[in-house]
Amino acid sequence: MNLASDKTTPRARSPRWRVWSSLALALALSACAAPAPSVVNGSPRPENMNRGDLTEYVAKARALFAERCQKAGVRITRTVSGERGVFVMKMRPSANYDEQYALVDQYGDDYPRDGYLKSLLNGFYEDELKRQPTVKVPTGFEFVDAINPKDGLRYRYTAKREVDGQKDRTAPGVIAALKENPNFDMNLYGFVLRGTPTQEPAPRYGVTFDDLSTKEDRDHWIAGSSLRVVDLQTNEVIAERIGYMQDPSLGGKGRGRSPWIFATGNSCPALVDVLNQGGQTLRFVRQVLIAN
Repeated sequence: MNLASDKTTPRARSPRWRVWSSLALALALSACAAPAPSVVNGSPRPENMNRGDLTEYVAKARALFAERCQKAGVRITRTVSGERGVFVMKMRPSANYDEQYALVDQYGDDYPRDGYLKSLLNGFYEDELKRQPTVKVPTGFEFVDAINPKDGLRYRYTAKREVDGQKDRTAPGVIAALKENPNFDMNLYGFVLRGTPTQEPAPRYGVTFDDLSTKEDRDHWIAGSSLRVVDLQTNEVIAERIGYMQDPSLGGKGRGRSPWIFATGNSCPALVDVLNQGGQTLRFVRQVLIAN
């Protein structure tokens, strides 16, 4: 499996900015009523609505999001300690920032592909903690198990920081460093993931997710999510987090705007870090599978 690259994190926006953004979109759309259809292939197109239809659409979107938030929250029925590993029941796909109907769980977005496995392992956040000592990151697991889609076998994954490349000797900065110090370290280091097929007993507990969004939700730029910890021996869900978020500008993409990025600041329960959703799975799982 290929190693995942780091994600770009969105820039923080204030609540006041989001309010004005929503109002600006509504005003712009209401001023641009056109004969173009307000529904295309069964999906609303607010940019084509007249003033009355747009007002009704915005009111419905707000009411629907408020209704969905009534279902949101965290339910933990049992906690466990002493688990060295966790079974990843479903891999995270690549991020989706602006596709309205792609059901890839925008609320629960985390590191994609192999990065998702690495983010659950101890040591992944070591560099982040050095840069920001006040950041609270729970301890990762010793290993994670997952089914490798290439051969259908269960693999056990571990990772550690090690050499994974060499610096470019022709780069000006490297040339200068070598002149100053002939023993300059030319190695590049990374948190390298290793996985091999295993016959060892699988972890008892697994983590999985689902996109809960309905067609009506996505018509109004709402994304819903279920994140669960499952006892794989009994099939009991011992913890679940249900969350929803909505783009406050209802899909506005002016000036390169990405709707699902801005939806992170309009979520229930409120996301811990709206600048970077990466790592939220580990934070939730470690509330349930307690580190020693």
